[in-house]
Amino acid sequence: MSKFKANSDIALGYVQNNRPEKLGSESTFGYFLNPIPMRINDTSNDPVQLLNTINHVRSQLLEHKLYPYPLIQRELESSDTIYNMAFNYISFKGIDEFAGTDIDQYMNTGLEDVPAYVEIRDIKGKFYLQLNFQQNSVDAYYQQYLTQYYLFYLETIIKEAPITNLMPNEYERITSIWNNTDKTYPDTASICHLFEQQCRINPNNIALYYDGETLTYQELNSKANQLARVIQKQYFNKTQSPLSSGSLIAICMDRSLEMIVGILAVLKAGGAYVPIDPSYPEARINYILDDTQAELVLTLEHLVHDCSDESTATHSYLSDKAIFVDLTSPFYNQEDTANLPTSTTSEDIAYVIYTSGTSGSRKAHY
Repeated sequence: MSKFKANSDIALGYVQNNRPEKLGSESTFGYFLNPIPMRINDTSNDPVQLLNTINHVRSQLLEHKLYPYPLIQRELESSDTIYNMAFNYISFKGIDEFAGTDIDQYMNTGLEDVPAYVEIRDIKGKFYLQLNFQQNSVDAYYQQYLTQYYLFYLETIIKEAPITNLMPNEYERITSIWNNTDKTYPDTASICHLFEQQCRINPNNIALYYDGETLTYQELNSKANQLARVIQKQYFNKTQSPLSSGSLIAICMDRSLEMIVGILAVLKAGGAYVPIDPSYPEARINYILDDTQAELVLTLEHLVHDCSDESTATHSYLSDKAIFVDLTSPFYNQEDTANLPTSTTSEDIAYVIYTSGTSGSRKAHY
């Protein structure tokens, strides 16, 4: 449970048998079980140390084994279970003859409300391990997943090997199989060409998801094409020359669907984008805009209109050069959605990113 919850401090239910400790009591039928919350905090991956910690906690717990669990819940003013996983070791010599019968199958453990619990039964000198799950709390896939890991950790502890987070086959799948992402594609193909190809293959698949909103590949491609045409038009209006390869367009906005639309649109228009975090200090934003001489800044309307001081240099840059790319902008209903003809190649600059630099001055990376 510690590994699954990524938390070294966990609470488990430990079922304590409070049957009277006297000769012949093992043959007495009755409910003597008391589930006790057991808190374990251990960060070690050493199985021996883990077992020592558990035994130490258990020995302290036995001093309170007669304290009724319902009373603990009442004092904590909690009607829910205090733990999500419990452990029950059953070694009743008196029920050996009933193993496999109805009385064995329906024996009450007091853990029926716990999402998952482990039972170890000692019957006729053999140990039987059973993992029990509430159907409405743990689905079938996760039940199998937990069972596999439980057995894996038991084997690891028996071998006194270091406890790892992942089973070997799962580690191999995550680090090797899932990371085997090398694909062959035409060296001359640009990002835009590859994306447009994907749109033709899966136009209605979800391409973007952010904060509950989505765009399909076709929707993303169409909006990027529309914005790209707006960028080309406004760039020509400002410079009286067409936007060419290497022309820098700033993008100053928060993480959003519009940010991805903007990046793709700049590339489709034939330029290169310069990302600017709107939370940057004004001096840093001014420096980047001055250094790149970006003619246009893609941004969101609230970032400009929410500025409290309209006399600041940052605000004048955004207002003079801004293209508002909010998905509610009217040009999305006016511009053509078809792919643009482009001469962009895989050798052209895609973006310029500024870092602080070791000397303190901003440095551009192409």
